Amino acid sequence: MVFDLVSAGLGTMGGTVLTTYRQLSKQLGDYYLPGPQRLLNRLTLEIEAFQKDADESHYDTAIDTLEKLWALVKKSKSYLTKKIQTDSLEYEADPLYEELGGIWKLSELMMAGNGKKDREFVQAAFWVEYNEARREYVDTGCYVDLENGEVCLTYQYRPLKALKYVAQEDTRFGVMQVPEACFYPGEGNRRIRWEGSKLRPATEKDLEKLGSFGNADLAAETKMAKNFLKNALAAPMLLRLIAYEEIGQADAGPVLRTRDKKTILLGDMPGMEATTERLFLLPDGGLLKDQVLLGAFYYNKRARRLMLKPISIVTKTNIIRLLY
Repeated sequence: MVFDLVSAGLGTMGGTVLTTYRQLSKQLGDYYLPGPQRLLNRLTLEIEAFQKDADESHYDTAIDTLEKLWALVKKSKSYLTKKIQTDSLEYEADPLYEELGGIWKLSELMMAGNGKKDREFVQAAFWVEYNEARREYVDTGCYVDLENGEVCLTYQYRPLKALKYVAQEDTRFGVMQVPEACFYPGEGNRRIRWEGSKLRPATEKDLEKLGSFGNADLAAETKMAKNFLKNALAAPMLLRLIAYEEIGQADAGPVLRTRDKKTILLGDMPGMEATTERLFLLPDGGLLKDQVLLGAFYYNKRARRLMLKPISIVTKTNIIRLLY
């Protein structure tokens, strides 16, 4: 399918051809390959949307999806072939398992060596999105590990057909005390899960520690983000804590500047709620100087540059959420 599309062009996906791809999507579900199935669904949805409004951004997303699908085909074929040849049924900390559609149990993550005991996390952001390809709402919590500053994510999937049975997650203020947390395999902002936890109020000491994880070396952060985002199977953004000297306006648009005078353009990532303009609606202008920003690095294809989406501002006394 990928070879056919690359040879003939995405424009050939119109009309009755889309019906063929929908049938292929159903077959992927029958063979329990929901990962590739979701990518194929996303591909057809973008082509359908382009046929309706002729917005070329749909083509950009379709090409990204096709690239990810091809990378998944190549890597997973090698992964599964090795499994068959070695007759290996052991749990491995390999993100391909989840990319194909596998669902990790907490016990399996523990057996794979991904469990951490007695951790404390602060939720720095929370948002809800609807994923049409999955036909699910996704509740995303962004947490920072107070032990090492790692920025990790929690996901709750709420299928449309089961909305009345699955309650929506909510924003959590304070510090989550977790006896045992399980991290999913992967790079970047790893997914994390736990079953039992206690919530205590966040103190100034907690917020001071949270802010201490902000990195003022913007060059190192952008290099890390570029290396992460160039992986076709990587998430489309990388969330990091950046210590900044000032956020202001420049000729190219709003920018963040660090103490070493390095700058990066701020902007809103397509498909997510706009937050950049909210920076300049804050009642306290002092928040735009000498603070820590939780931001999402992403590649803006139209501008052809790496940009940073503002998510939250961390101060010594509070977390100001721009995304809600």
